[in-house]
Amino acid sequence: MKAKQIVAKNRDSWEKYNVNDSLGTTLQIKDGSTILAEITIGRMTFAQPRNPYQQQPDAFTFVRTKGDESVYSVEGMLSMAVAGGIDNFRSSVIIESDKENLTRISFNYPADSSFTLAKPDSIWRINGMETDSANTHSYLNSLRNFSNRSFASSLTPENQTINFGIEVEGNNMEAIKITAWPGEDDNYYLRTSQNERTLFKLSKAQFERLFKPAGYFLK
Repeated sequence: MKAKQIVAKNRDSWEKYNVNDSLGTTLQIKDGSTILAEITIGRMTFAQPRNPYQQQPDAFTFVRTKGDESVYSVEGMLSMAVAGGIDNFRSSVIIESDKENLTRISFNYPADSSFTLAKPDSIWRINGMETDSANTHSYLNSLRNFSNRSFASSLTPENQTINFGIEVEGNNMEAIKITAWPGEDDNYYLRTSQNERTLFKLSKAQFERLFKPAGYFLK
């Protein structure tokens, strides 16, 4: 960040610019346990643009760095970027894929409801039966970028029993493995090999978008 100007030079002004401990948001940059830098982000302000053709006002954020009592203004809306909490910085990816490379999707379900969607030639099939083209391609399109911003605790819930699984295979790609199991209040927990350190929490509607029954493809 490049400081535009110093707006205050002592801690008496920290509260005015929301860069004190109670009003500011403090970010640390670490290398392991070593803190490399620490910055406290305060409130924003706006100024009339110097360019007469610019329709939006210029945005500035007040900040201070550890060990320096001065308050600086920097360009941008930094306070909005950090206002949502740590989850805003987490990857929401469950699966990303290129549908043209996909050749086989295995659905592992309870009892005898498991099945495999496969493309041995140019047509997708289940047990040799040609699938509904529109529904199949709609599902494959959803696998191009399926994400979710509802996160659960990073700890695996106790008594976890994996009830549902999907394995996506194809050309020029590593197999993608997704596992899920029921939670409380009709929600589901989910893990994915593309985002291994994240535990997702899906609503029933989100779960059903991803875990389709064989009948969906054979309409």
